Amino acid sequence: MTEQDNFSSLFAPEPAQSEKIANGDIWKVLLVDDEPDIHAVLRLALQDIVLAGRPLQLIDARSSEEGRARLAEHPDIALILLDVVMETEQAGLELVRYIRQALGNRIIQIVLITGQPGYAPQREVIQSFEIDGYRLKSELTADKIFVSVYAALRTYKAMRELERQREQLQIQTETLSRWGHIFEHAEWGIVIGSVDGKRIEQANPAFARQHGYTVDEVVALPIAALFDLEERASLAGHIQKSHELGHYSFESRHLRKDGTTFPVLMDVTAVKNEQGEILYCVVNVQDISDRKQVVELLRKERDFAETLLHTAPAIVLVLDPLGRIVRINPYLEAISGYTQEEVKGRDWFSLFLPVATRDQTRTLFMGAINDIQTHGNIDALITRSGQERVIEWYDKTLKDNDGKTLGLLAIGQDVTERKKMENALVASEHRLSEAQRIAHLGSWQLDLVNNKLDWSDEIFHIFEIDKQQFGASYEAFLNAIHPEDREQVNQAYAESLSSRKPYAIVHRLLMKDGRIKFVEERGEVFYDENGNALSSVGTVHDVTRLKQIEAKLNELNHDLEQRVEDRTRELYETNRRLETFNEIMVEREMRVVEIKQEVNRLCKELGRELLYKDTAEALSSQQDVES
Repeated sequence: MTEQDNFSSLFAPEPAQSEKIANGDIWKVLLVDDEPDIHAVLRLALQDIVLAGRPLQLIDARSSEEGRARLAEHPDIALILLDVVMETEQAGLELVRYIRQALGNRIIQIVLITGQPGYAPQREVIQSFEIDGYRLKSELTADKIFVSVYAALRTYKAMRELERQREQLQIQTETLSRWGHIFEHAEWGIVIGSVDGKRIEQANPAFARQHGYTVDEVVALPIAALFDLEERASLAGHIQKSHELGHYSFESRHLRKDGTTFPVLMDVTAVKNEQGEILYCVVNVQDISDRKQVVELLRKERDFAETLLHTAPAIVLVLDPLGRIVRINPYLEAISGYTQEEVKGRDWFSLFLPVATRDQTRTLFMGAINDIQTHGNIDALITRSGQERVIEWYDKTLKDNDGKTLGLLAIGQDVTERKKMENALVASEHRLSEAQRIAHLGSWQLDLVNNKLDWSDEIFHIFEIDKQQFGASYEAFLNAIHPEDREQVNQAYAESLSSRKPYAIVHRLLMKDGRIKFVEERGEVFYDENGNALSSVGTVHDVTRLKQIEAKLNELNHDLEQRVEDRTRELYETNRRLETFNEIMVEREMRVVEIKQEVNRLCKELGRELLYKDTAEALSSQQDVES
């Protein structure tokens, strides 16, 4: 075997780590010498050398100061070929001290090459400084340089390997310490079990506490004893699964010392050697009682939400960020005539909304997707049959845990009938307002709890008060009444409160221009079950015209009565004169009858025919008059 072969064998690949080092790019060698010829000789001897597949990178420094600078630039230098006497007689040795002490670098290889051994005797230098080789310039040959470099680099490699192993050992020690701390202080149970899954070889305190035992007690038990009776039959299958898969998780129920059970999540890892043989199993055991309770609570909440979704008399609509339908509930299915399967994935706006409002509603949707919520927006919905329903919408942006928008949840209430009633109510109120205007009859309501008075528009018209400036209270109402009538009105209202009977009163209003109006006010008070007055309601009727007509009628009646009285007096006097005249006429007629009777008597005595045959009738008439 040649010398080259011997040196090559020094750098032959070693298992794993040697191969890793050999795969590096270069060996960095620093040449520190103040003689250019030495640099040239060393470069000539080393320029074509390749060690373990890695060439040498030669770095030059002409002084110890330059050497320090190169070390700072190249902290991964493996070897220094160092002269002793340069800018000073001890410059090289000072650089050695700097490297070993100041930098604390014990791995870099340092070979002294000196031409003046008197300044650095070999024995003293070897004893006093941590150097790895000593050569005289006068003895340098290519082979000696080659051997020194190979030996130094081999030592460097070995020391690097030892350093790596030491670091790994420290890491492993720290890791084991951390794992030991975790094992002892973890809040979840950790168990190291036998390969067959029958015995507990080691358990942490948390595992023992979970089951109500001490660590010594729980380790003495067979693993099966910690499983609920109903779970023991499946234990063998779980063990087999963990062996086959290497890592296996399952849920089960464990048995405590006091006989109670609790749900657990078991995470089993089968630890194997390089041959694939199972050495032991590491099991993490988590008590998932709380999680089970949360899951059960979430299930109940989900079931409750699903129940609401299917039974609530309201529309539930979920749209994606593009406005496509994700879900509708049965209530919307019933209203629209479409099923979930028919509309899923379709554009909500083009399918359900009138053309006239699509763009506006889509704009509101895009705002809601960007967290500009809308509440109480009312829009029309077109059903399959073409019927238009009026829907009032409330929405909520849906986001994931990272804040990414998932879509929009919209809750809608069918207010079609309500809108009809509202429109009818508006129309009714308009008709009522018109009727009150025509009849000059207004209505009011007084909230006695909050002292708030509400008037209809007609009362403002009657009182000739600006609706915006009126302080709506009972006191403000009294101030609008004629000063002479205020106490009378207030007394009537107070008596109504005390007697709990409706009241009616006519009083005056004094207008700003001095005019007087008359109003008839009627009111009634309502009480709670405890007899406390809650509110009063009533009406105000402008009776000014009626009062004017009443005054005119009174005036006419007075004039008529006077005329009747005067006419009666005239008729009485006329009647009296007629009665006197009648008496005279009756007396006269009586005398005529008497004369005729006397003539007839004389005629009879003379034997003549009676001249007045109607004397008897005349006498009879006279008797009638007298009666």
